[in-house]
Amino acid sequence: MQKIWLDLPKYYDGCHLDEFIVMPDHLHGIIVINNDNKIPVGAVHEPPIPVHEPPIPVHEPPIPVHEPSIPVHELSIRSIKQKTLQNCQTRRRMLLCKIIGRLKMQSAKQINVLHNCPGQAFWQRGFYDEVILDGIGLMLARRYIRNNPRVWYREILKKQKLIKK
Repeated sequence: MQKIWLDLPKYYDGCHLDEFIVMPDHLHGIIVINNDNKIPVGAVHEPPIPVHEPPIPVHEPPIPVHEPSIPVHELSIRSIKQKTLQNCQTRRRMLLCKIIGRLKMQSAKQINVLHNCPGQAFWQRGFYDEVILDGIGLMLARRYIRNNPRVWYREILKKQKLIKK
């Protein structure tokens, strides 16, 4: 995982890495993007994919005779699919999404090889990002990353009731 993280700047102009930590079940890192090329940087925030789709309500209003007879719920599904497609197209142009996508893809491939489970999904959908606006924000983000192993381990001990809350 560390090698994949450290190799990211080789593939993306203007991408520099700062503080990072690989945890047993997640990763924290600061990616600095010098956006001289004016490529969109941000992320498209989408809800996680539901494990099962909720049933579509069958209570449809009457459809006038002069309109095409497409059930209302089908129109809703088309709208959702179109919005998802637009988000996907936008995301493909965004540099941060490309960087995180590469990190996830390369690490998942290696993990699947190590565990002999090709094609198995490894990462959750999406990622959490936060824009660091100034030096104080950068200092706080670095401190958070450095302290994360200690905080994470303490939470594990609390769950196992080995220490008091």
